[in-house]
Amino acid sequence: MKKRYYILLSMIVVMTAMLCGCMQSTPNASKLKQDLEAGDFQSSLSIQSVSDIDSFAILPYTISKVDIAKRDTIGSEDTVWFDFTADNSAVQYTGSATAYYHKYSEGGWMLESFALDSYEASPIGPPSAADCVVGWDEEWAYIAEDIYSAEITLQDYDLSAAIPNAALTYTGRLTDGGTSYIDGTNTIWMEFWPDIGWKCTNLDITSGIYSTSSSFTLSTDITGTYVGDLGYYSIALYITDVSPDGLISGYMQTNDGAIYFSNESQLGCSVYGAYASITLDPSDPEYREVLDKGYVINISPDGVSCDNIQNFKKW
Repeated sequence: MKKRYYILLSMIVVMTAMLCGCMQSTPNASKLKQDLEAGDFQSSLSIQSVSDIDSFAILPYTISKVDIAKRDTIGSEDTVWFDFTADNSAVQYTGSATAYYHKYSEGGWMLESFALDSYEASPIGPPSAADCVVGWDEEWAYIAEDIYSAEITLQDYDLSAAIPNAALTYTGRLTDGGTSYIDGTNTIWMEFWPDIGWKCTNLDITSGIYSTSSSFTLSTDITGTYVGDLGYYSIALYITDVSPDGLISGYMQTNDGAIYFSNESQLGCSVYGAYASITLDPSDPEYREVLDKGYVINISPDGVSCDNIQNFKKW
């Protein structure tokens, strides 16, 4: 009887040890963190930051915290739901994810895959010059011609705002692709977007040639005749001269006669490119208020356009 008792007790001890061994064999939080970093967990994080403007080396993410929320282990399959915190010294991620392990007869538990379930991204600090380069919006007309030799300086930032934002100054040359250039210092506004990171959202060059810190150069000759229709009128805008300070001279020819431009007709520029803003001289004897629409001729490498005038083209 006593022998049978010891045999039964031994079996219970062995089974308990085996059960404890199985329970302990699944990867703990430390092992999960190690496996995630070895498995290039950072590639699943959409915001990548560069170290500097010259090398563009990617800053690696370090997982600082892993908390296992729950897991489901069935045989050789182990599913782990966990919360994490990771940062690359520029951007911090906090979120939850799922990891999938498989237990092999040789090698034991190995991480097969992982997936982000939800996360939040926030900037650790203001944007750098490299962030400005990466976040440049190339859909704008004016882009940097030689951004590597330019000077980019942080002016102001607010990381606690609902949308973190910053203002930087860019000193160098901006171009619209061939028709005009802006040399000098201009303000670049940036916002932090959760799935993208720092992105340029506005470029303050609206002062154009009137700015004391920037000079505007139109490299395309816009003198000539521009024709189109304005309601019942067929009109022609004759641009005869553009002075070094951007003053536009010329006149409008209609069926009734010619009306000269006012001395407020000027070249200008915005984030969308160069433009000629033309108004008529109200002191001209032929002046017609109905014709003075404040014409804006948009000038781009693809040609010219004017929203006020139908069938507008350079003749």
